[in-house]
Amino acid sequence: MKKPGARRRPGRGGRWLALAAVWGVVAAGGPAEEVAAQGTDAAAAAEATKGPGATLYLGGSGRFEVLAEPGDEGRRLARLAEEAWPVWAGSMGLPDRVPVAITVRLTTPERWGFAEPAWRVVDDPGGVVTVWIRGGGARDVTRERRWLIALAEGALVRRAVLLGVAPARRATPHWMVAGAAEEALIEPRPAMLDAWRQAAERAGRGPTMRELLSWAGAQAAADGTGGAEEERRASAYGLWHWLQAEAGRTPAWRRMMDAVLGGTAPGLALVQAYPERFGGASAEELELAWAVGAAGLARARGGPVTEAAESRRWLEQMDRVVVRMAEEGDERALKLGDEWLHRGDVYLATERARRVARLQADLGRVHPFYRNAAGSLGRVFLAQEKGNARVWAAAREEWTADMAGGRELEVASAALLDGVGR
Repeated sequence: MKKPGARRRPGRGGRWLALAAVWGVVAAGGPAEEVAAQGTDAAAAAEATKGPGATLYLGGSGRFEVLAEPGDEGRRLARLAEEAWPVWAGSMGLPDRVPVAITVRLTTPERWGFAEPAWRVVDDPGGVVTVWIRGGGARDVTRERRWLIALAEGALVRRAVLLGVAPARRATPHWMVAGAAEEALIEPRPAMLDAWRQAAERAGRGPTMRELLSWAGAQAAADGTGGAEEERRASAYGLWHWLQAEAGRTPAWRRMMDAVLGGTAPGLALVQAYPERFGGASAEELELAWAVGAAGLARARGGPVTEAAESRRWLEQMDRVVVRMAEEGDERALKLGDEWLHRGDVYLATERARRVARLQADLGRVHPFYRNAAGSLGRVFLAQEKGNARVWAAAREEWTADMAGGRELEVASAALLDGVGR
């Protein structure tokens, strides 16, 4: 491998271009050939959204690719998309990468030509998914939520495409879209979890499950800041989270999600996917189960703890960085904690600082089996920052041992639970 480096060092060849976190601006100029929207009117509207130039932000190959005019909006949307993918990889079952990335086109309000007021998701017969988003608006959580809702719909459509669901049968109900968007908004920002609990408590009883499952008017609700829309968003995230918790170690949640995306009515999909939990339950019994679950989620005082496997995958992702080798032109996934010679690279230093902050903020949510590993990975990054080779080497050994120990406990625990369940 060519030795990376942002600057050419005496006696060392090669140049390393990092994809910023895993994002970086890699191309600029005219917009790429876009996916034709359904119908001549939509195609004309898409044509009208073309700007004089665009910048392409890549989130590693096979994830979201954001095309936007240069500036803060495009960079921020790219960062949100980067944060959202690993969150949805768990809840939506998205792979680490897809054969064709989801294209996201951020368009200025002046050039917006679609009938929809905020976003539009289209896909062609070849399975290419394009998310068109109208730019503008204040730099606040309302704008970020609207963007995440659009990205969530695009990701759900992409999953439906991967499942082979025909467009005529496909459904992306707004409770799923809103729940996924809130998840991506909350997971990287622990303080948002408290805000969600407060909103859920203010909502009290909140919408019924039937009301959530039939929620319509996605685009009109995206910018709602109070009243019924805020209650629905808070409850949608609660339902999204609760159904996954109810599934436990079973594939019930994925079965339900895939059935709904395939056009099955959500109520029927729920009963069929959770036969032991909800099979034969009346509508009133389902509503009671949801009411109890929603109250428990809102009143929980400690942050939720992820499952052992999820914590392991999250820590592995924290140590993973994708770079582009300039001379070879290919992308490579490296372990951030192993980069000692190039630890002074500005990009690597920025990434280490960001990930140390994430480790500190989310330590309480890491499964107990992997808490030691989270701490040792943080020490690896800090030792790199301070340039202490001895401490770095020791921390790397601890990190490897702690991950192996956590994995042993995870496997043993799973075997024990499987034995109890028989």
